[in-house]
Amino acid sequence: MGYFSKLIKGVVFILQLQHFEDFVHGHFRTRGRAILLACRAYMEGACVGSTVKDEIRDSSKVGRRKLQGYKRGIGKLMELQGFTRDIGKLMDSLVQTFTKLGSKNCAEFRLTD
Repeated sequence: MGYFSKLIKGVVFILQLQHFEDFVHGHFRTRGRAILLACRAYMEGACVGSTVKDEIRDSSKVGRRKLQGYKRGIGKLMELQGFTRDIGKLMDSLVQTFTKLGSKNCAEFRLTD
């Protein structure tokens, strides 16, 4: 799960690189909302790597996922909590970055005012 957090941090870094800005900016401009949607779904308990389209369809899966983590040991549950906390810390930065690039409908994902 730490991999996804590092990946998101890498996205913010890549967006600052020179010489292929148009390609990178275009990629994240068109996919910014989808990335934010996935981040929100992961924060709500969706399995990382699962297909997320518009929302988590079955909220009962969220509780089951956290319970399964608990059954495998408290370490797994704490890892899941750390992951959701890390994603939460990055959300506002991602919203700001994607909005600056021209992504549409990103403000709804902002966690702070």
